[in-house]
Amino acid sequence: MQTQAERSDEAPPRKIDGRNLRAVATRRKIVAGARALIEEEGRVPRMADVASRADVSIRSEAVTF
Repeated sequence: MQTQAERSDEAPPRKIDGRNLRAVATRRKIVAGARALIEEEGRVPRMADVASRADVSIRSEAVTF
């Protein structure tokens, strides 16, 4: 029988953390907001416009990207 250290082909189980889930949700909201504004306006939107559309703070957007 192999010990955990001997099984190098198996990744350790990842703990699901609420912070990680919120980070993924924030990233998705920002991307969706930016894409929608690009489609509507045909240009690269300002960070403030994307943050407003995504319902996140400008700081969250800046930290995420």
